[in-house]
Amino acid sequence: MVTALNPTYGTAVGADYWCEVTAHTAADEALPLGACAARNPRLALRWLSRRAQDVTDQLDEPYARPGRHWLTDTAEHERAMATLTQGHPYTVIFTDDTCRYRLTIHPCGSSQ
Repeated sequence: MVTALNPTYGTAVGADYWCEVTAHTAADEALPLGACAARNPRLALRWLSRRAQDVTDQLDEPYARPGRHWLTDTAEHERAMATLTQGHPYTVIFTDDTCRYRLTIHPCGSSQ
């Protein structure tokens, strides 16, 4: 079971990126696990990485491996930065046998 943080709703004044983590159950229920407004893509990716670590720390080993790999994948982080600076959203998804964990950064004003 993943521990949820109290989500923050809306965006902060001056924030250019909206970050969020959501767990989706097998019954297709969406559970917010946290959200954050960030001023630049680097801060957004840093926040997303911390939340990815929180999620993977609570998963059983076989399910945590993709998340741990993503956390150390420098090339993927560079791709994420390029995607965000071009104004596109970036999403990474981890799964276990009961949930799908969706970690997303949206440039403010972009559609999902």
